[in-house]
Amino acid sequence: MPVIAIIGAGPGLGAAVARRFGHEGFSVALISRDQSKLDAMAAELEAIGVTARGFAADVLVPGQLEDALARAAAELGPITVLQYSPLPSRDYLKPVLDLTPELALEAL
Repeated sequence: MPVIAIIGAGPGLGAAVARRFGHEGFSVALISRDQSKLDAMAAELEAIGVTARGFAADVLVPGQLEDALARAAAELGPITVLQYSPLPSRDYLKPVLDLTPELALEAL
């Protein structure tokens, strides 16, 4: 079974991607900082027939992210698709006229 890892999984875009890929036969590895939120999201996905597991990691700590991806692959199988969409720093969320090149680079 193919596996998608969703880094920055949350209740909006991450959950929608998880449902869509799950309905297409993918197992879903949810990765973000809060294990309890990941467990709740995984339970919601499991309730609709999607194989899903949560793996807590902070994307700003490379070792944590590497470990979460390794655990996901060990439990669900090789990751075949990766979505990277963590919320950028809140400093980046400004009106467009207040955006600086430095803030734009941070988001990228």
